[in-house]
Amino acid sequence: MNMKKHQLVTKEMYLEQLKWSVWFMVFLILARVGYYVLASFRDELNPIEPFISFSADVTVVYMLVIGLFSTYAFLGPMVSHGISRRDYYQGTIFSLIGLTGSFFIATVLLSLLETIAFQLIDPSISISSAVLTTYAEYVTALFFSYIIGWFITLGFYRYAWLKGLGFILLALSIQVIFDWGWGESVSYFGINLDETNFSFLFTIILSMFVSGLTLWLIWLVVRNIPVRM
Repeated sequence: MNMKKHQLVTKEMYLEQLKWSVWFMVFLILARVGYYVLASFRDELNPIEPFISFSADVTVVYMLVIGLFSTYAFLGPMVSHGISRRDYYQGTIFSLIGLTGSFFIATVLLSLLETIAFQLIDPSISISSAVLTTYAEYVTALFFSYIIGWFITLGFYRYAWLKGLGFILLALSIQVIFDWGWGESVSYFGINLDETNFSFLFTIILSMFVSGLTLWLIWLVVRNIPVRM
């Protein structure tokens, strides 16, 4: 059975970005080993922060970067090969879901392997456990950071520098809402929002709404975007 075009886009983008991400994970593992070495010299090995806490911030930045890169890397070549803008849009979202899921699985497996390794090497060393909300925030932050980067570069790609700067300001506004929903105190153009204590369910719903809003804005840009061959 022939694959639909958006499925081809999904496969192509997922596999290509997975290649980049494997190298990124290698870097993370090496950095984690370096962390062990430094912590052992300082007698700070007990307890060890979980791998997800160690890697979350830098992984979020990585997803933002490849989101920024994705428009210029994939849009033009795909449209020039007969892929519609709708198929590109759908394929990008599905590939992002796959990539986010892959990071989640890799993080869980590395956390388990790390725990087992320390139990075998030195049972006296403990690793702090990560709660459900930590993993939920990790997954949503990875997904959201990518689409924010995608949104920004689409603005520059279609409208050039002046209007592109407006996309940055809008992206920052959306990011503030996302961060505030997860309980962070934020400051934006003199507006200070204190830390919140929303329920987990409300936070997830707010994250889905903000992500959906961003994807809708992306579609408004993508659907008639002039493509540079």
